[in-house]
Amino acid sequence: MSTYYDRRDGLWRVQVQKHGRRISTTARTREEAQQLEAKYRRDLFLSRIGERPQRTVEEALTRWLDEYVPILKGFI
Repeated sequence: MSTYYDRRDGLWRVQVQKHGRRISTTARTREEAQQLEAKYRRDLFLSRIGERPQRTVEEALTRWLDEYVPILKGFI
């Protein structure tokens, strides 16, 4: 797991490897990046001991808006 500052974009990057798959996201502040990394670590730990991490509707909608809406046909 890695948190670092990307000078090109001026954003903090968080990269996590989970079950062989790389998850990468950005944050505007260092504190936000550290919170995201802590959340990923907690979720990974919970999945290893057999518990499913809790998700909120807000997280699902945010992910959908960020990842899927821009590739929809009618998106402007």
